[in-house]
Amino acid sequence: MVALAPRAPDPLPARLLALAADKGSRVRLALIDILKQRPDPAHQSTLVVLTKDRWRQGQTYYGEEASFPIAEAAAELLAKQAPLSPETMELLLATALETEDEDLRHALMGAVAQRGGDKGLDRLADIALEQGRPAIHAAAALAIYRAGVVAPARAARFDRQHLTRRVAWVANNMALAVGATGEPAATLRLAKDLAGNPERAALLIPMIFAALTRDVGLANAIAGLLPDAVSQGMKAAVEGGEPMPRTFLEELGEFRVREAVMSSLPGLFQPTPRPVPPTRRKG
Repeated sequence: MVALAPRAPDPLPARLLALAADKGSRVRLALIDILKQRPDPAHQSTLVVLTKDRWRQGQTYYGEEASFPIAEAAAELLAKQAPLSPETMELLLATALETEDEDLRHALMGAVAQRGGDKGLDRLADIALEQGRPAIHAAAALAIYRAGVVAPARAARFDRQHLTRRVAWVANNMALAVGATGEPAATLRLAKDLAGNPERAALLIPMIFAALTRDVGLANAIAGLLPDAVSQGMKAAVEGGEPMPRTFLEELGEFRVREAVMSSLPGLFQPTPRPVPPTRRKG
């Protein structure tokens, strides 16, 4: 198959694409490598088939997360190629909602965010705003943030009620999405509401970080709502200086919210200190 691929026309012939259903994982891995080298919009349906591939590399032990590398590679290719039809988006999202592989979920939602246009991003916002599956809602909001498409109406759906009541990880990723894609004046108003909330003020940090990528003035205005030590520490960390001590956020909200913020932006904060093992006494 690999030997035949260089001589095959674009798009690849059906006999090669049909190998997506081959029983041998090595064959399917080889097909993914070929598809990486020969991108073509006509390969989209084959890549969708491969996003359902459940081959695992090695044995998965109890407590370990599932990992499906062929499926993830296919999803990543979809994010770089042709626009997705509404039907294809729904197929990818259905897989994202049911998979045990967190990386695959992010890759699938990333493909919808990158190649699904406004309809795809609105669909992700719908999923983020649902209730009951925090990991999925958080992943959908993160995909919107990473796409970085400014859309005031969509960002406004992540309002004060959601940012103050949702699970910490979900609220954190919604704050990232608002900072990156919301209308500046509305984003600043929301930031002021959060600054006065004793449990959720730490969410200003992801809003600032996301806003920096598109509107430094907005980021500075939000930073002005933080205590001076925090805003100055964040500025230094963003500019390549020392990461902030984790204690800087102690006055900015409940523990779970602070942990979500620091985990999502690890480069800004000092790592969690490792516990020192007790010294054994001799004798």
